[in-house]
Amino acid sequence: MLRTALIAGATGLVGSHLMDILLKSPEYTRVISFVRRESGVKHEKLDERIISFDGMKLLPHEEIDDVFCCLGTTIKKAKTKHAFKKVDYEYPIQLGKLGKAHGAKRYLVISSIGASPESPFFYSKVKGNVEKELKELHYPSLHLFRPSLLLGRGRSSDWVKKRGRSSQERSALSWWAG
Repeated sequence: MLRTALIAGATGLVGSHLMDILLKSPEYTRVISFVRRESGVKHEKLDERIISFDGMKLLPHEEIDDVFCCLGTTIKKAKTKHAFKKVDYEYPIQLGKLGKAHGAKRYLVISSIGASPESPFFYSKVKGNVEKELKELHYPSLHLFRPSLLLGRGRSSDWVKKRGRSSQERSALSWWAG
């Protein structure tokens, strides 16, 4: 069965790698990508849409099979807790509702290790609350991925350089990552 994927966050660290996988997959004939800025990716399957995430929309007739949410920021980048919550809480929920309204049966979301609505930490609490809300959308198949620290192209590695100097700290980081 040939499928249509909807992905949000395809210009980020995780999303850009996922986009490559989706475009190479024979399972998908069409990949709709919601981005804030042009990705530079050109592919016959790709339908890239530069949008404001405050107004996510699909055409009324468009059917979606699978939704992939790779949206995420940091409080440092977002500058305020409110702006962070908009990207990491509001947008994934809006995307989930949009996908469901267009027939999606699977929703796959990048969350975070330690996500919990009861967490004393703002970041983990937001991630936990979004997971809780997404479960209430009752997707037939909801996948919540909880990676630890994400490192790679486009991400600042200053934290690791500063924090990973001693072997004890490196050991602790590898334990935390699983």
